[in-house]
Amino acid sequence: MGGLIPTTTITIIFEVANQRAYDVLMGRHLVQFITNYQTASGQSRVRVTTISRNWVTLKTRKQLIAQGFDEETAAVVMARLVVHQAETQQDENVLRKGIDEKLIRLCNTFGKFTGNCPNSFKFPGNFCLYPQIMFHLRRSLFIQVFNNSPDETAFYRSMLKRECVTESLTMIQPVLHTYSLSGSKAVMLDVSSIQPDHILLLDTYFLVLIFLGETVAA
Repeated sequence: MGGLIPTTTITIIFEVANQRAYDVLMGRHLVQFITNYQTASGQSRVRVTTISRNWVTLKTRKQLIAQGFDEETAAVVMARLVVHQAETQQDENVLRKGIDEKLIRLCNTFGKFTGNCPNSFKFPGNFCLYPQIMFHLRRSLFIQVFNNSPDETAFYRSMLKRECVTESLTMIQPVLHTYSLSGSKAVMLDVSSIQPDHILLLDTYFLVLIFLGETVAA
């Protein structure tokens, strides 16, 4: 890495190549990261970080994985993974393979539904926002790079890779707030949020846009 700041976040993905060995890894395990870096004053530092995690498989402990699922973190990890694939693989189907197919697999694994009845599909509570975030990721400037210069795309993607989960989510799915005489609140990214007596503020992380309703503007 070229540099680290106190707010830098890094995604580490472990890919198990030997499925038989993975079945043996069941239980509590330790992972240790050793970071060597030089401060701005020229001092050399070593930081050791040790974390403990339960390693489980879908076959044996599916319920534990569902209970521990963090949809916001998972969405940011998926966004970083797809961006990495877009940068390193000459594959025009990165959207289909990287986002759509994995979302379908997630729905098949943790969702409950009745065959031939789309309205019967149900997700656990901590999975509900994930498809919505993937919807915005497909249309984000990290994937849809048309009308952006290579430098702009590289900048946007580099920010996604280093910011925290909250900021990264704002990049993927902008936050829209409405302000009126009765107060302020977050609203959906939808045309129905436009009201004549309201002010809308859209935070995309890179830009802040303000919209004045017709009555407010007058």
